Amino acid sequence: MKTKKLPVLILMIACVLLSACASKANPPSAATSTPMGDKNTPITAPTIEPTTATVTPFEGLSSGLDNSTQARIRTVSEVMGAPKTDVYVNGLPAFNGGFAQQNIDAGQFSGWLYITPGTYTVALVPHGETLDQALVSPANFKVEAGHRYTIAAIGQLADKDIHALDVDETALIADVNPGPTESLSIDINNLKGADSITEECDGKTVAENIQYGEVRAYVCPSGTPLFKTVANGKTPGVLWDAPDRSEPRTSFALPWFGPYPADNYDSVGIISQGTSELNVLDFLAGFNGRNVNMDGHSATFTILLAAIEKAGLHDQFVNSDPYMFIAPTDEAFDTLPTGQKDALLNDPQALTQLLNAHIVDGYFPWGSLSGANAYGNANRTVTNRLGQELKFAGDFINGIPDGPNYTVGNGYRVQIIYHLLPVK
Repeated sequence: MKTKKLPVLILMIACVLLSACASKANPPSAATSTPMGDKNTPITAPTIEPTTATVTPFEGLSSGLDNSTQARIRTVSEVMGAPKTDVYVNGLPAFNGGFAQQNIDAGQFSGWLYITPGTYTVALVPHGETLDQALVSPANFKVEAGHRYTIAAIGQLADKDIHALDVDETALIADVNPGPTESLSIDINNLKGADSITEECDGKTVAENIQYGEVRAYVCPSGTPLFKTVANGKTPGVLWDAPDRSEPRTSFALPWFGPYPADNYDSVGIISQGTSELNVLDFLAGFNGRNVNMDGHSATFTILLAAIEKAGLHDQFVNSDPYMFIAPTDEAFDTLPTGQKDALLNDPQALTQLLNAHIVDGYFPWGSLSGANAYGNANRTVTNRLGQELKFAGDFINGIPDGPNYTVGNGYRVQIIYHLLPVK
């Protein structure tokens, strides 16, 4: 579920930064904890290049990440017609993985910002404006260790009822308890005009009558099932009806927002980056045998996992600081001539070189590979473990087409690719 093309109404998903996910928000309270980069003097939102801060920002954690002892937050504006926004935490512009969380369009999610447990003030501010112009007034959110939160701005501009919705995704997942081969979705319904929406998966109703302003989690089998979303009411309509990939033990947030029905519909569906609590190896192993179709490619990683074991890198993949792993599918290995592939897979040293060509050290949350002025559109060069430059541009890495990406384990990023990167 990388980019649902919702040829329908408005779409966009709301998961606003922090605390209880079931459409239940914690009441505002005075901030009692100001960890990590919190300073006392609020500032206005400057235009900041991805790696050059002109002011002191609020920095999320970027090393020693631990999903069990820390908390994570991300934001999304689900307000149709709202301007692009900058994320502020404790009165300061938020940086995540060294990248300013700014100029984010409606329906786009910020990346997971790792923080220590406590109470934080979060605001979404129109890009370049000051805190007193916030789309949603700064609100306090208490976050607990081991939980991840989406803070969404919902409501309608015309109704002047924009407010924050605090979604505790961890609590939602616990409520539905997905199995090891199931995928989880979280709908945030900000679709005004329909009585409710209903979700179906392979002909089975999995979430019925999700009300306006409500958040609901539901599970589907992994693979490539048929998804159908229906708007209920006097003017019923199908918002989405097509097969889509469904990754095992991975969750997505789905935004539905705007007026319904409407004469003009947004043709591009937006969902969050997929998130899994599994480590990199267990995450990739879960795809094998599940028939997950990614843009016409089969997502299996049997050869890759065997290569990691042959190279003796199992522990390094599981026990290390965050990194981005550009994970080639079995199809990528199969592009090699048979003799060359067999020789490679029996040479631990060559495999180590190949794998290091596909690893970039550091925390790379969603949005951190964006260009300076287009959040979510990859335009950045990074360096792999061999010292080689990798240019991310749109849906390509050094001109090679890539697939979806995920946040897994303790801050690891898995980027799927269908061809091997060369070892120079």
